Amino acid sequence: MKKKLPAFTFRTLINKYGHYIKKSLGMGEEAIEQDYNEYMVLQPDASVRDYMWSLFNRIVLKGSDSSTYSEMGRFVAMYEGKNGNRYHRIRLNEEFKRLKDEYNYREKGFKWGFYLIGNERCPHSMKYDGDHDFNEFPNVVPLAGDDCTLLSCTCCLGAVALRDASGRLIRTEN
Repeated sequence: MKKKLPAFTFRTLINKYGHYIKKSLGMGEEAIEQDYNEYMVLQPDASVRDYMWSLFNRIVLKGSDSSTYSEMGRFVAMYEGKNGNRYHRIRLNEEFKRLKDEYNYREKGFKWGFYLIGNERCPHSMKYDGDHDFNEFPNVVPLAGDDCTLLSCTCCLGAVALRDASGRLIRTEN
């Protein structure tokens, strides 16, 4: 038996995403409601979910940060009952590139890498949990893909100064 999806009403949009929309687009509840009503006049067969996707698209076009893709992934998993990992993959790869640019190519005195935080409920992610050198994955992080066992990937990345076998920070040569 298929799991019943929670209803996604205009009130759900405001309660779950109102703060995020205000932060991203500068629209308060009244502005969202007015925009929604105008959208529905132009798209009479549209749903509240369709309107939410139009907001996501506006946020991306405005130049959002990678958290938008997390919101999209959670939305797909929660309200559409589909795997949202393609959006989480975009988020993780954007974060990876940002970390790589920020820490690998700037002089900090130490060799930098990244720490990957997996989810215990996803055996695939736990294979990669821990410290990594950026060169280990030259282009993308191997997460939030077909091997991920969650509908909405929760893995995170962060910068970390790498250590040698004895636990000492690895200095860069200058």
